[in-house]
Amino acid sequence: MDANIMIPAGDFRIYGDYAKNTVGDKGTGWNAGLGYGSMNLKKSGTWQLEAYYNDVDRGIYHGGNPIQNNMFDATRDNTWKANGLAGKGENIKFWNVMGDVAVMKNIFIHGEYAFGARADKGEDPADSWTLSLNYNF
Repeated sequence: MDANIMIPAGDFRIYGDYAKNTVGDKGTGWNAGLGYGSMNLKKSGTWQLEAYYNDVDRGIYHGGNPIQNNMFDATRDNTWKANGLAGKGENIKFWNVMGDVAVMKNIFIHGEYAFGARADKGEDPADSWTLSLNYNF
């Protein structure tokens, strides 16, 4: 189950997401954030920036989420077990900042940084980031 909301206010937008696994006891996840700007792939120089807070349980499905860094890896069941975290925590909370800039028509750079992660038990996940060049066909 997934629910989301976005409230535009001029160049700003306020948004939030809530997800709950409906099979088994796999927990929930939510985020809330603020965005500014609007990237237009047809107009170079346009950009957008977003910042939001995430609260995610282990094992929650993240399909369709725009986050591209590896912070969610810490919540996947197989990663949790492989890193010796099984039984040591069920939730992480972290901040994420992401931005996009259209550099040419249909070409943009995407960057993001996830930081301040706190696991409810065990070791806190390290900060993570990504930078990508994207083409729209």
